[in-house]
Amino acid sequence: MPSVAAFVRKVSSSPLVNLVVASALVATSLMELEEVLVSDVERIEGAHGMLLFGVLHLLKTLPDLLEAVSKGQEGLKKAKEAVGLPGGEQA
Repeated sequence: MPSVAAFVRKVSSSPLVNLVVASALVATSLMELEEVLVSDVERIEGAHGMLLFGVLHLLKTLPDLLEAVSKGQEGLKKAKEAVGLPGGEQA
């Protein structure tokens, strides 16, 4: 039976979880900053930091996302080759 620490480590290092959390941070920060960004740019609030933190986490998830897309394309190509569908390279 896996330990609680191992489960927490696995969940917290998940690219999908990081993507969801970062997207939520960016979205809620932008909602909070809507008035400030339009009317009073000189006021700095905590939401500014949350926005930057969210953007940073979104950028951190991009390599994992791009790698997953690339591996998915490779897998699809191999599957097409295996069944002889167009798009797979025939040897």
